[in-house]
Amino acid sequence: MHLPKINKQARQLLCTGIAGRLHKKIFLTFFISLVAPLVIPSNAFGQINTPCDTISHDYWSGRSPQILLDTVIARFNTGSPEFGCYDELYRELHFSEELDRYNYYQLIIKALLYQGNSSKTEEVFQEFRSFAFAAEDKSCEAGYWYSTGNYYWMVVAEQLDSAIYAYQKAAALYIENGDKHKLYLIYCNLSSVYLDQKKYDAAYQYLLMAEKLMNEREGLVRELERAILRNNIGVTHLRRKQYEKADSIFRKVEESMLHSEEGAYPIALSLLNRMDIAITLEEWEKAAAIQQKLGPYLSEFEYFFPFYAKIAFDLHLGAGDYEKARAMINRFEAYILKKDIEKPADYFAMQIDYHLAFKQAKEALKDIQQAASLADLDRKTLIYLSRSRLNAYLLQGDEASALSESKNLQEQSEALQEEQQQRHQEEMAAIYELESYKAARDRAESIAKLAEERTKLLERNYLYLGAALLFAMAGLVVLGFLFKSNKQRVLEEQIRVQTAKKHSQQLEKQLKVQRQNAFQSGIGAAQLKTNIMDAVGRYAPKAKMLKRKLSILLHEYAEQSNFVELFLLSYPDFFKALTKIAPDLTQSQLRYAILIALGASMVEISETLGVSEHAVKMARYRLKGKLGLDKEESIEQYLRELLLQE
Repeated sequence: MHLPKINKQARQLLCTGIAGRLHKKIFLTFFISLVAPLVIPSNAFGQINTPCDTISHDYWSGRSPQILLDTVIARFNTGSPEFGCYDELYRELHFSEELDRYNYYQLIIKALLYQGNSSKTEEVFQEFRSFAFAAEDKSCEAGYWYSTGNYYWMVVAEQLDSAIYAYQKAAALYIENGDKHKLYLIYCNLSSVYLDQKKYDAAYQYLLMAEKLMNEREGLVRELERAILRNNIGVTHLRRKQYEKADSIFRKVEESMLHSEEGAYPIALSLLNRMDIAITLEEWEKAAAIQQKLGPYLSEFEYFFPFYAKIAFDLHLGAGDYEKARAMINRFEAYILKKDIEKPADYFAMQIDYHLAFKQAKEALKDIQQAASLADLDRKTLIYLSRSRLNAYLLQGDEASALSESKNLQEQSEALQEEQQQRHQEEMAAIYELESYKAARDRAESIAKLAEERTKLLERNYLYLGAALLFAMAGLVVLGFLFKSNKQRVLEEQIRVQTAKKHSQQLEKQLKVQRQNAFQSGIGAAQLKTNIMDAVGRYAPKAKMLKRKLSILLHEYAEQSNFVELFLLSYPDFFKALTKIAPDLTQSQLRYAILIALGASMVEISETLGVSEHAVKMARYRLKGKLGLDKEESIEQYLRELLLQE
């Protein structure tokens, strides 16, 4: 079977992720095609009926474990009945060595993941888990958690939270072992899981961590992997509607890979995403120019076609070229027939939009009905179908059906808004957890690094003192004292280095417990709320005294790095009310809103945040606009009412 060029490259990529809405489906296409054909015999993990007499035990006992393991996997991949014979032989000869056994589980599970055989995978995972947790080498346990994360991400899609948990367990162990490359892959995979969950801010943070590792160690990843990672960073901007930033990143990826032998794949991804942005912004000429550049890549990456077809159709329909739009639908239909696959939602969306453009309501409703029968439709697709159905009813003049559908559309939109708010809160929790993790890790690494530098400096002093001893025999007593003293300091600093490293390791182990308790422990938040309510209750009739008391509390808590989190835990209704009125508030604007609600003056806010009064004034102006307040309305009174409401 001839595999596309990219599949050879994907052998080294594995879990670096795929950009945009191409993300997971294409990745799984790569993953499956790498070892084609994969046919696992029905008795692969049971009794083998085929005689194994032709396999020489003595011959294989004299060969290296890797050669026999390669034979096991080769028989496994081709579905050979000899697989069981070689599998049993490998277990007999090489399961006593940890590394050989670990390599076996890694390759068998990878092959099972290619096929998506969940029942067999779980069976092997149970065996792998028992081995990994008993192994002396902790990298075996890390490998187990890494493989578990891949399993939940690629096979059991409804358990993405389990994938996150497994990847984070593996990350902690790889940090302890200092395996930067595996850590890089895990960060990429975590970003991919968050992309699947549409938590784009969290995905962006993990991509930045992967990029930092990539930049810190030269040669950690290949040029192709660098380009794919930066493409994914662009996708997080695209999904957050930061179109200018996203387009800039995609253009840089394209330019950097133009002369690379591995450049075709990331360039194709970048062009598809840039074309998507241009169509979203209704820049039809720009989109058409990008389409021309993209054309030559489609023959090499045929699996891009379903995603390209929808984008190209939107371009032709938006530009009013209905003949090309119809032709793209026909090409998509021919592709579906050739591949013998079920018609996807995008195909029906193209048909629906085309019929509505020509006011063919009856045909549009027929396609809407077929699309609605598809499994696993997300909320945005359901809203699109409802809106299209409403337009079709209006074209038919069916006011009763249109009114009923209008109510359904409103319900779907409200449900989507609730889902987005819930996702946003979960994402804030994930980012808070990540920031706590990064801060603790960075502090531990900084302490260890400083201690190590001081040790090296003292060791150099030790050499200098030894040399001085040869030229200053007259000061033997003094130098001897200094020599002994300095040596003691070196030992002390070495002990400090070891202590700092142990502390760093302990911090890593404690991070999970700290993260789990972070949002349950409301001690600081409860104290803040108690102090504020006590001040309000005691000094409410005395406005000046109340303002002074609140100002003191403000300075006391605003200097804490987690002030916003403490405040939001104290006043969750205040946060919910703000995000409902202005869901796009930034972290900085949220801090301004809290300080204003607490009664801080412009001067106090300026001093607390370390900015100019003019900056405070502009921030107040922009915040007032986002809250929809008129020029005459008082933002202080408005926010104070939100804060004190029950």
